[in-house]
Amino acid sequence: MNYYLVGTGNMAWFLGGRLKDAGHQCKGVYGRKAENAQTMAEHCGATVLQHLSDIQDDADCCIIAVSDHSIAGVANELQLKNTVVIHTAGAVPLDVIRKENKAVLWFIYSILKTELPDHRAIPAMWEANGEHAKRVVTSIAGAISDIVMEGNADKRTWLHLSAVFANNFTNHIVTICEQICHEQGVSFKLMMPILQQTLYRINYKSPADLQTGPAIRRDDETVAKHLKMLADTPQRQRIYRAVTQSIEDMYNSEGEGKE
Repeated sequence: MNYYLVGTGNMAWFLGGRLKDAGHQCKGVYGRKAENAQTMAEHCGATVLQHLSDIQDDADCCIIAVSDHSIAGVANELQLKNTVVIHTAGAVPLDVIRKENKAVLWFIYSILKTELPDHRAIPAMWEANGEHAKRVVTSIAGAISDIVMEGNADKRTWLHLSAVFANNFTNHIVTICEQICHEQGVSFKLMMPILQQTLYRINYKSPADLQTGPAIRRDDETVAKHLKMLADTPQRQRIYRAVTQSIEDMYNSEGEGKE
């Protein structure tokens, strides 16, 4: 297939490289900053487009890989009828694209151009408004991933929310852990075994059955001590208190006695 690519960020970089490796041809790249667009075009083996109006109705698809709030504006500027317009956002509905052929392709994965995945176990969820758009978007998805599934806007939005908890919130909590270790002069690497253990365990058992710690034990003395230790960092204290309360509410009295 051949396609146009709008965007120069992490997702655009990932898609451009993967599709090139899969034998798909990029007809042109558009980006707001000329330098970034040139770098992206070289990465994709394509030419730089100076304007969105340079995107012609002569490709299988045009992939919009930009920030969520920019998708509608970009799509509205495209003068396309036959070309399938695809956006890549998890929390943006398909209907923001007001074109005859349109689709969404969202990857349930955290993409950074400095740490691109080298495997195909990247869940890809698609939505399309017709058979033509479906054929195109599933072909693009299949060139990148072995885990391809259909999902409407409602399902995609809930999965996006779940991904925020799984990835973004988890990473933030671990960042706080790293900061505390640094402040106390201990190596953050000491946390690696328990972090790896946490992720390994949930491969074969529900995380709901694996909860440990002072909150589920109703160890109020330890919780109070921790909150006192965090008195000088109110933001951390609020997070600790909120998560502790959430654990207590989830398990009620069932968790008493757990280690």
